Amino acid sequence: MREKLTGASTHALLQIRMRGIGGDIDPVNAVYRIAFAPLDGSLRTRRPQREGLDSLTDFLRQAGVPTPEIERTWQALAKRRVHSVPRIALTPAQLEALGL
Repeated sequence: MREKLTGASTHALLQIRMRGIGGDIDPVNAVYRIAFAPLDGSLRTRRPQREGLDSLTDFLRQAGVPTPEIERTWQALAKRRVHSVPRIALTPAQLEALGL
């Protein structure tokens, strides 16, 4: 069960894009650009990057993404370069801590 978030939270979709040079990209060592898309339609311009799957996993855990969804993210990124994580609720303090 997820911890109850304190303060006003923003519900959003996290979109993860794997970046690399050339045709094949190794998901373990790829650079990931993360976009935060609030469901209210507002825009956020900061798009943090994480280098490597371990760093991306740490980011997702910090964002409160449940382990089964993190595992689905790993599987999806092994097959394609873009993946979205739905229904993320973050407080303003969490957004700041994540660089969003």
